[in-house]
Amino acid sequence: MQFSPYTIIDLVSGSPSVKVFLDSAFISFAVTGTPGQYQLNLPQTISLCDDEVILDAGYYSNINYLWNTGETTPQINALESGKYIVKIFEGNCEVNSDTSIVISGCELYFPNSFTPNGDGINDVFAAKGIDIKKFEITIYNRWGEKVSSSTSIDRCWDGKFGNGDAPQGVYIWQTSYITTDNGSQRINKIGHVNLLR
Repeated sequence: MQFSPYTIIDLVSGSPSVKVFLDSAFISFAVTGTPGQYQLNLPQTISLCDDEVILDAGYYSNINYLWNTGETTPQINALESGKYIVKIFEGNCEVNSDTSIVISGCELYFPNSFTPNGDGINDVFAAKGIDIKKFEITIYNRWGEKVSSSTSIDRCWDGKFGNGDAPQGVYIWQTSYITTDNGSQRINKIGHVNLLR
């Protein structure tokens, strides 16, 4: 049985998007759009080391942009730290979204807990930061005993102590680092992290 196709033109883009096949018994639809056609590549984390950061979602004609700031342009100025989310729409359909975290200054941020249980999620205590030249961190238990030290910002501590797992509890971290915008001046910080099992 041969069907006669009738093409529905998408009123937003002007391009064919759905073909309708008519028969006396039924109507079938074939979607002919291109999935993943609109790509977004915002940086996952970006620093406000300079006075202003421009987030660029890329330009697509006949696409509507909506940022969580309320702006509707492909590019926005991120003037303060926080989470920036952009959604793009073709007509009334959301076709993609992306998120960028803007951090204040050339700073380091540390999580307040981690769960080294081997599930691949939050298994290591790791800092987030941009433009860090030199980095060192030392972890202590509540008795002041050195548990671990590292020079890797991405893997500060894996939750091990000696030949085994460190017990659940609160641990103190002490870090010293240099950023690209402060020459050779070291920044020192102290904080704590909860190891959860």
